[in-house]
Amino acid sequence: MEFFNGFYTDFKLFYELQKPIVGLELAPWSQELFGEQNLPEDFDPYRQLLFEAQITYTPGQQYYLEPYRKVILGSKYPTFKLHYRKGIPQIFGSNIDFDFLELSATQELKLKQLGVMRYNVFAGRFLNDNSVRFIEHKWFRGSDRYFLSQPLLSFQLLGPSINTKETFVQAHLVHHFNGFLMNKIPLINKLGLQIAGGTGALYIQESNFFHAELFAGLERPIKIKNQLFKLGVYGALSDNNTSVLDTSIKVGFNVYNPFSNSWMW
Repeated sequence: MEFFNGFYTDFKLFYELQKPIVGLELAPWSQELFGEQNLPEDFDPYRQLLFEAQITYTPGQQYYLEPYRKVILGSKYPTFKLHYRKGIPQIFGSNIDFDFLELSATQELKLKQLGVMRYNVFAGRFLNDNSVRFIEHKWFRGSDRYFLSQPLLSFQLLGPSINTKETFVQAHLVHHFNGFLMNKIPLINKLGLQIAGGTGALYIQESNFFHAELFAGLERPIKIKNQLFKLGVYGALSDNNTSVLDTSIKVGFNVYNPFSNSWMW
């Protein structure tokens, strides 16, 4: 719901019965394709009553109105989000009791001939952790072996998914040079190739864990019927304080959203 221009709220209430996954068997090819998988953990079933609230604010949001919709044009300021989760105890047999708060800022910067830069920064922690099951921890998506996952939300060389119930800080940046560099090279400019790259970092207070990574590669816009896509190949490099330097080659896929006039990442 939009209260005034650029200020949105969203409220949700969930009542759930959480049960462990039993007897899961993954096909051998899945580990080869997606890399090491997190095995399901066993736990006693429990009920939870969960309240979620999200407040989003974009200062100076520009827009125009059509007969049946409001078209957002963007802003020169970041979009700020506050995400709050409350585990409500005792009501309807709920066995959880926690308060989680996450703040984030994201922005798209159009740098004229230099291309487009996007960043996404998160920070959060549990304010109250009286009864937090591991499912309700803050989770960081594990990396796929061959595929570039959404680089504004996830990491490319983090390994299996990890989680925490302590303070964390997470940051991502992606830059698309579009045709700025490749269009200046004779013959190569006929191929329609573009350069893109990015970086990501994660700090988790609980284990004093720090992870940083870089990626860069070539991508090419393609059109299937009326839908635009980008297909790319990227090299990724990472290092953290629990393992050695890691490298990988990834295939990436990006989608253009005609309603927001922007790429997914």
